[in-house]
Amino acid sequence: MISDTLHETMTAVIRRQYERAREDLSMRLHSLGDPDDDLVSMIEGLCTHQLHAGIVQDDLHALERFQLTSSADPARVFYADYNPARARRHQGAGRVEAPPGWARLHGGCYLCPDNILWQQRFGQFPARVPLPSGDFLAWTNPFPLGHFHITLAAEAHVPQSWMRTEREESLTTLRRRLVDLVHLADRLPRYLVFENGTGAGATLPHHHHFQALRKWPGLVRYPIEEAARRQEDVDRFGNDRVRSLTQPYVLRDYPVVALCWHGTAEEIVASLEADLFQWVVKDGGAEDWRHLTTNLIASRESVGDERLRLFLIPRNAHITRATGLAGAVASLELAGELVFAQEQERDRIAAGQVSYASVWETLASAQDAGSRKMVEAG
Repeated sequence: MISDTLHETMTAVIRRQYERAREDLSMRLHSLGDPDDDLVSMIEGLCTHQLHAGIVQDDLHALERFQLTSSADPARVFYADYNPARARRHQGAGRVEAPPGWARLHGGCYLCPDNILWQQRFGQFPARVPLPSGDFLAWTNPFPLGHFHITLAAEAHVPQSWMRTEREESLTTLRRRLVDLVHLADRLPRYLVFENGTGAGATLPHHHHFQALRKWPGLVRYPIEEAARRQEDVDRFGNDRVRSLTQPYVLRDYPVVALCWHGTAEEIVASLEADLFQWVVKDGGAEDWRHLTTNLIASRESVGDERLRLFLIPRNAHITRATGLAGAVASLELAGELVFAQEQERDRIAAGQVSYASVWETLASAQDAGSRKMVEAG
């Protein structure tokens, strides 16, 4: 039988070894690029390291990607991915119970660093990412949705929901989240960066986190970005009203209503400070407000373009499912890409039973009328 003293001694040894390895990896990752400017090299270096270390358990070799084109307009598309490896994610990738000498904090929260240390057998390492609200830790996803898929978790164990008791405090917290997301997207060009709200796809609602993944090769814009670009072109050159593109506008020609911004990070942050309270919940009643959650999405198209787009999609926290989809509708789905893991779902895609029209219906059913009223077109 192993004595408590020996457990304590070996626990201290392992912790020191882990911290030394973490510091060494951190220095090497920071040497790949400037973490205060462009995070891409650091994040992709981390993901590559964790793939070789066996933490990332899917290299996406079995993933099949389908383009679903509108019969009315070939320029309009959605995407469907079939990846059988995603079916294994519910089994988990680490230990559930803490070994002797280690504490199981916050019910074993999978995003608390002291839990991840023993859960992943001292093999998973984060990269520290400073954001305006504080430091976040970037962790690789063991079963990624795409290339270089990371979860950026707040260092502190705070809830995912931005909703608070008072409406003003809630909106202040929401604005802080949006500012963080804008800064993150600005430093990750060609990535999709997002937050799934509680009841809007968040699978770990007790610990605040963002997610990011690199866009597929050849993909410039996700469908929601393309819809925004089309609307911006109409507003700029068509017969529609002319507006400043740094001001928020309501996305119209898309399955869900979204509040959108397009500009540099500095311009969008300034607009959030001035305009968010004026645009959100103007028409929403008390009942709609109590059930409000959001999906937040941001993306900067390229290194050469300093502008980015930010989307705020209001949702009802009690409507977590949608027509024709077994899983929850989260930010990636609302961006226009659905992910399937079962073979029968792949057969439905191949047979044409999952189409552009059916995806439109699926996404539209994820947002109720009350949530649509939470933003309004000026």
